[in-house]
Amino acid sequence: MSRTRLALIAAAGILLASQISWAASAAVGTCKPSLFSFTTIQDAVDHSASGTTIFVCPGTYPEQVKIAKPLILTGVSFGSQDAPVIVPPTGTGLTANATSLTSGNPIAAQIWVHDTTGVNISNLTVDGVNNMITGCSPNVIGILYQDASGTISRVVARNQILSPYSS
Repeated sequence: MSRTRLALIAAAGILLASQISWAASAAVGTCKPSLFSFTTIQDAVDHSASGTTIFVCPGTYPEQVKIAKPLILTGVSFGSQDAPVIVPPTGTGLTANATSLTSGNPIAAQIWVHDTTGVNISNLTVDGVNNMITGCSPNVIGILYQDASGTISRVVARNQILSPYSS
């Protein structure tokens, strides 16, 4: 294979890998086949440019999500399937990922938006069921905006309590 052809193949690979950096929209899942797609919400957040709209396809996503740049995170209903559900990570449950600005106590937020503005979240369910937190710490919070701003609309936050009482 010629060096020119190898260089073109390498350039195409780099372009494909960086595609999301300049894309205005991305998807998590396969319900939007025309968009660049990721398997996790966090991966989409990490690899998207500021201002990107991330469409989350129906399904259950066992993860904690950290957002530190302006973007839109919106769930997609598809056919008879409901909006996507974010649940605690399988096996580990929720872990402390933030600290209270007033008390210094640890917080386990399922979606933690910090140090940014313009983060808009819609059409999701944030479910803390089976979060594996059995003591008084860390504090379980579904969505935490910390030194940040944005909007939340058509979002359900449920089971944001200690695990022994979760259903």
